[in-house]
Amino acid sequence: IKYDRDLSINNVLSALGNVAYDEYFKLLNAILDGDSATLVQIIDQLYDNGVNLKHFVNMFLEFCFDVTKYLLTQNIQITKIPEHYLEQINSVINFTDAIKYYNYITDKLLALKQSIRNDDNEKVTIEVMFNQISRFV
Repeated sequence: IKYDRDLSINNVLSALGNVAYDEYFKLLNAILDGDSATLVQIIDQLYDNGVNLKHFVNMFLEFCFDVTKYLLTQNIQITKIPEHYLEQINSVINFTDAIKYYNYITDKLLALKQSIRNDDNEKVTIEVMFNQISRFV
């Protein structure tokens, strides 16, 4: 893991093995756009940066479920997502039948979390499943 002397939220998150919300939004947009190339690039970059991919899947599931909770309630306070991301949240939920897609995404992520629990090569499994999610298969 590469550490940086610049104390920013992204560097702190990286040092702790976590990912910034901006990365979650990039990944979510790639899923919604069906952009498999970007998905693979993001996952590869996370892997190269030493991110624990099993932990990442868990955190991304939590993030997507927070987006789902906001979609259902329009109340940012019941999520862990900071309020200053409200514009980005609204941009990823502003389409027809969004709740169906988010239920699908969270169901698939939960299944992925369970399937990689004992996986020795979770990177490939995660890439395949994210590709599948982006095709809504």
